[in-house]
Amino acid sequence: MDRRPTSLKDLGGLWSRSLILLPDGTRDDTTWVHWLQGPSLYVDLRQPQGRPDFEGVTSPSDFTPAHMDWLARQEGFAGELVQTDDVFEWRREMDFQPQAARADRGRLWFEAALLVEEGVEIAYREDWNNALATPDPMLTMRLVDPDDETRAQLVRAGDRFMFCRDRRMALPPHRSLHDCIEGCTHIRDAQAMLDMEISYGTITRHQWLIERSTLPFREGNNLAVTQPSRQESMLQTMERSAQPEPCERLWSIDSIEGSIASLNA
Repeated sequence: MDRRPTSLKDLGGLWSRSLILLPDGTRDDTTWVHWLQGPSLYVDLRQPQGRPDFEGVTSPSDFTPAHMDWLARQEGFAGELVQTDDVFEWRREMDFQPQAARADRGRLWFEAALLVEEGVEIAYREDWNNALATPDPMLTMRLVDPDDETRAQLVRAGDRFMFCRDRRMALPPHRSLHDCIEGCTHIRDAQAMLDMEISYGTITRHQWLIERSTLPFREGNNLAVTQPSRQESMLQTMERSAQPEPCERLWSIDSIEGSIASLNA
């Protein structure tokens, strides 16, 4: 089949992964993977099968060892996608897993409607399908909490959004999150390592509805993205993390792609 080259401007919107082939022959077509791409910023979420029951869990302090075993196998990251010649690099400014030893770099091309990704540092192949008919309006933001310097990133394309809020602690690099958690002396430290939100959802006339999240108790919540009146450099969302009840969180807009007016479009 003919390969059709692509560029960053062709990638805006929502992509769902149908298959990954790894160098050892492993084939995965069951993990739920969505990647939402803006003009340059993106958010990516990957959740394996076998999810346990999270009924009654309202915050990370309710996570049991069984919950944490599955949660630690999730993947997700956010940052900027950069193209150099025919190579794309997903720069991970925030990562649910510890920092990897290799950069996330690959070549992309189209085979008919299928977007194919081939690894540069590692010889993998991923097949991606466009999952969004209309990617407009498109809006992305880097956010910073002015009180504690927590970072976040928001990507909107069409009626879909992904939101990434970083954890409050650094992870040791070049390990798996599961190994990091296994090495914790206290369960509260392990719970804190998992307290990073990467959420995916749909925008309606009334709410930003979270449908998938690295924090399952966030699902069904309204992210409630708004801009406070007379505060053009600020953004407000509804937070639910250490506390069981949602509360407002104010962010400073560090950078923006697109028009802030499209928040309510």
